[in-house]
Amino acid sequence: MSVRGMGRRDVVARVKSKKSFGGALRGRKGISPVVSTIIISAILLIILVIASFVSTNILEMQVTNSEFEQAKSSMLALNQVIQDVALRPGSGSYLQFNQRSGGIGVYDNQERLKVYTSETELVEEKLTLRPNENGSYSDWSAFGPGVYHWDRTGDSNDNTGVEIVGNTTSRETVKLANVTYSPDWSILSVTGYLRAKANGSLQGFSPKNFSLLGSTSLLEGGVDNLTLNDQNYMRFKSYNTNIITNLVKNGNISNGTNNWNYYENGDVSKINYGVTSESFTSPSSSLFIQIIDNSTGQGYSGYGSFNQTVPVEGSPVSARFYFNYSIKCNGTGIGSENVKIMVNLTLTNGTTITIYNNSTTFTSARTLNWSYIECNLSSIVTQSGNYTLALIASFSTGKSSRPTITVYLDDIGLEIVRSFGTCGVEFIGSADLGNWKNLTWTIDSAWNISNVNTTIQVYRYPSGYPTSGDGYYFYNNSNANEDRTITGYTDNPSQFLNSTTGEWRINITGVKETTQTFELKVDLIKFEIFYEGDVKAVLIFRTHGNDYQSQEFAISHTSFEDYSNTSTKNPSTGSAWTWDEINDLEIGASATTLGPYETLQISEFWVEIEYTKTQLGTLCDYPSLVSLIYRGGSRTATTSMVLAGKDSPWVDMSDQLGYVRVEVGDGSRIILDYNRVRVVTNSIVLVGEDKYNFTEVSLIRLYTEPGSLGGSGTINLKIQNTGTNIVTRVYDKSNCTLYIQVGNKDPVSMPLISEEGIKTAIIFTEIKIKISMG
Repeated sequence: MSVRGMGRRDVVARVKSKKSFGGALRGRKGISPVVSTIIISAILLIILVIASFVSTNILEMQVTNSEFEQAKSSMLALNQVIQDVALRPGSGSYLQFNQRSGGIGVYDNQERLKVYTSETELVEEKLTLRPNENGSYSDWSAFGPGVYHWDRTGDSNDNTGVEIVGNTTSRETVKLANVTYSPDWSILSVTGYLRAKANGSLQGFSPKNFSLLGSTSLLEGGVDNLTLNDQNYMRFKSYNTNIITNLVKNGNISNGTNNWNYYENGDVSKINYGVTSESFTSPSSSLFIQIIDNSTGQGYSGYGSFNQTVPVEGSPVSARFYFNYSIKCNGTGIGSENVKIMVNLTLTNGTTITIYNNSTTFTSARTLNWSYIECNLSSIVTQSGNYTLALIASFSTGKSSRPTITVYLDDIGLEIVRSFGTCGVEFIGSADLGNWKNLTWTIDSAWNISNVNTTIQVYRYPSGYPTSGDGYYFYNNSNANEDRTITGYTDNPSQFLNSTTGEWRINITGVKETTQTFELKVDLIKFEIFYEGDVKAVLIFRTHGNDYQSQEFAISHTSFEDYSNTSTKNPSTGSAWTWDEINDLEIGASATTLGPYETLQISEFWVEIEYTKTQLGTLCDYPSLVSLIYRGGSRTATTSMVLAGKDSPWVDMSDQLGYVRVEVGDGSRIILDYNRVRVVTNSIVLVGEDKYNFTEVSLIRLYTEPGSLGGSGTINLKIQNTGTNIVTRVYDKSNCTLYIQVGNKDPVSMPLISEEGIKTAIIFTEIKIKISMG
């Protein structure tokens, strides 16, 4: 058969098939070839998707099952590693897990494990009782939310409680919850607790009185206006004072020629100058300028001058210059001898003016008595700066005479008058006595004009108002009506408070060079004192209707602290406490040292009772144990099975402590637990002459930290031996029974029987294994 023939028949067959398909549709509306192609393509696509999904699921199941099988081996290895690490204290190891479809974590099974013996023993217990009812005294105030005093002091919250301010006589007690007890319970001690904190307080004091300084006058208001910074002022008016100042130094010539400069013009050999005892007022001296003309046939012309520069400050309202002079003329041939007395003043701008000029002619020997001269300079000396005085004696003598002429100058002065406005007031207040910790003062004031030199002083006891340092302030206000607040602080309040009366004082003084009056406006003056000193308290036991106090406690100001007092006997009876006395007991407190503005806060009262009771010899009692679980993927296919160990409350040396199994139910999972103990017994130990039936009980206890397990992909699990706890029990008998209870199941008993006369020793060892991510 040829290839061509084959091809032909193939074509014919397809054609027949097409006709047959068309015949099947005869009598119906025809479908176009395009639509047919789309339908066929869609069907093929669906078949492809289904095939892909099926193949993917099959592959995923294969991967999941493979991983789960690997996890079995890993969990078995983990069991082996844990038991190996348990044998070596402080050791650790790592194990790798491949987590993709599944993962390892903690199995929260809440299994309880308790191991105890049949023998009873006396054990010490501690019981805490908290308030449940108000006591005999409810004299203190409450703070924080709550209904009663007892619930505020029993909620373990420092934001609620009771408090007392400045009172050492009031008491506060609460009753405690009752105890349901057994007759074999015996009280060893009762410890009362209070949790307390001391608080100081800030107290403000305003002036109670005031005193006007000088001629200051009150315009408006009173000390009641000084309590708030509210621009409700107390107003005061200034007064004016003229201050006269003599600017000339050594003007009465009591210190030689000091402060004076001498100048002359002419034949210096003929002029003398200096200081002589000839004076206007005794016993002062005077300056002199002298001409001795002993030449024949020629006259003399020249002068001498005493000068002094004086600084003028401020703005003088008036000024005057004064001096005294005397002239003595003697010699031979006196004819017409002329002497001129002049005073020149050089102003601040360099201009020189003559303020006095007088000439005297001598025709014979004589003395011109002292003359007092005064010049009004109010229109000349009007501003600050340096002024220079020149006192000049000018001589002119005849040719034929030989005179000796002396000019005496004394009591020389340049007085200026400056007008100053002054306003001053002293405020007086008092603070309550107490434990002064620190002090802050505040003064708010203003002036109705600018440039007032202001001094504020806080009185220091006992020295007085300071001129520097703490409590002294000086400023000049730039603007009118400018509120200025002065604040001071000291850790030594007694420096500014009278320790006997609590009095304090503040002085405000303003000075300005002006002829006008001005106003001081005071808005606020306050002394704020923080009271904080030693605070002490006692704890109260109220029993049998009487109050019994503990030793004093010094209460912290920093934070709430616990204070306690322990009593082994009832203070009323002197005997051991009984449970009925406990159920009637009240606990409370009282302040013994507390300042007037100090607060003692107590946030908690409670009592701890240490007592003994008889119980079976418990070796361990764990409310829950940690197990490890590996959860398989959702497509894991497996069956329940035991991989290692056995589900038994105890094992011996032939079995392992770990129990590994696969469970199927809520998903597939592998669980590893250690909810059992290993018991090794029937060995006799000789200690001295005593024989002991020795039994060893051991337990591996797993634990993790929150969030320490998790993640995905490949992880490293860290296994670490973190230590052991050992409990020993010794009984003077040869037969006792060991009980092991897991969960809610009935305890399993193990008689520990040996020959008579042998004691029993049991050692329980807990090995702690920490599981975490490495």
